[in-house]
Amino acid sequence: NGHSKEELVEFKRMLLEATDSVKSIVVDLRENRGGNTGIMKDLFEKFPENKAIYIAMGRDTFSSAIHHLLFLKNNRNATLIGENAGQGPNRFGDHKGIVLPNSKLQVSCSYKYFELLPGQDISVIEPDIRIPVTIENYKNNTDPLNQWIKDNLQV
Repeated sequence: NGHSKEELVEFKRMLLEATDSVKSIVVDLRENRGGNTGIMKDLFEKFPENKAIYIAMGRDTFSSAIHHLLFLKNNRNATLIGENAGQGPNRFGDHKGIVLPNSKLQVSCSYKYFELLPGQDISVIEPDIRIPVTIENYKNNTDPLNQWIKDNLQV
């Protein structure tokens, strides 16, 4: 949003360059409610195969973030950390506006069915390593997932 294609290309180049000097890569999708799946897929496809990849996920992980999460899990053996995703893998997505004929109210409606895990009736994607956020975390403004990363991952 608000960035040029050139800026995005440069951002991705810098991210890939940074992967040379780390042992683990963490992709934080906890507050990713969706967007255009194609924008970041080429970056994720280029992640080095010799690095451990962790996906931070949670109750606000939806839509395109689910696509990214499953791509990295299935193609780069990423470890899912955090809380359950906000939506399942097989669900409706993409939306279009509809004007209701009588009230003339405009509403948005999902119209496309995505079956990311065909034949699997999974209502929620669970993390491999559960790191719940508690009411105490909210009250104290602490992030248990970031603390877990500091305690468990080498930089």
